[in-house]
Amino acid sequence: MITMLKRMVGAAGILAMALAVPAVPAAAAAAPNNAGGHPAPRWCATHRLDITAGPEDGAAGTLYLPLSFANTSSGPCVLYGYPRVAYVTGPHGSQVNDEATPGTALPLPLPLVLAPGARAVATLSMPQAQNYDPETCQPVQVGGIRVAPPNNRVAVFISYPTTVCSVSGVGVPGITSLELG
Repeated sequence: MITMLKRMVGAAGILAMALAVPAVPAAAAAAPNNAGGHPAPRWCATHRLDITAGPEDGAAGTLYLPLSFANTSSGPCVLYGYPRVAYVTGPHGSQVNDEATPGTALPLPLPLVLAPGARAVATLSMPQAQNYDPETCQPVQVGGIRVAPPNNRVAVFISYPTTVCSVSGVGVPGITSLELG
């Protein structure tokens, strides 16, 4: 328990450093802001990221889909934690089953400062509906996934037609924390 608390405190300290220390090229660092210092990176807003999926890989009844978050803005930004991901019926459709469950493996996620053009990747693990009893799973076709970066409410739709379990708690996907990619 104490080790976990130390890791949590350590991750919080790293987050504070990531938000306070800019990761900008030397040329950009030469231009001071109006306070005489350098602006700290902000959270990566959904509209400043190119969020894509694939290619998928599979093993033992589970498909693994990498989700890539590329910084398309002109300045650095910070991603920290787990993206929110859910199966949906279509671009403006309803959510099917529960949101992806964040991984529980240690170490804890670390804040990532993305320079312009840099990317981070999380992996969505999707149990296959055919692995479950059809009465327990109640398989349905979905049109894709809805993905929101950490600390964002705005999500994007990624077309990914597949069959999933519609019963809450059955065949729920998992999501890893973001890592530089």
